[in-house]
Amino acid sequence: MAGFAAPLDASIALPTYPELRAEYFTERRELGVLSIGGAGVVTVEGKSYELNNLDVLYIGRGNKQVEFASKDKAAPPSTIC
Repeated sequence: MAGFAAPLDASIALPTYPELRAEYFTERRELGVLSIGGAGVVTVEGKSYELNNLDVLYIGRGNKQVEFASKDKAAPPSTIC
């Protein structure tokens, strides 16, 4: 499964979907995040990770809260999961 997030004004929480048959997205799966574009912040269970262009972040299974945010509205990040 692949996804895309481009936060501007507010952070974007990683949702779950009925098809995943999980209470939250990473309940039974891991996640890799590739940042393209401007600087952004990924928050995992309250801990923030700053990502610049082409930075990668691994998010392990079992993390309930994952959010994506922009550091600069003029140069928003785009993240591919």
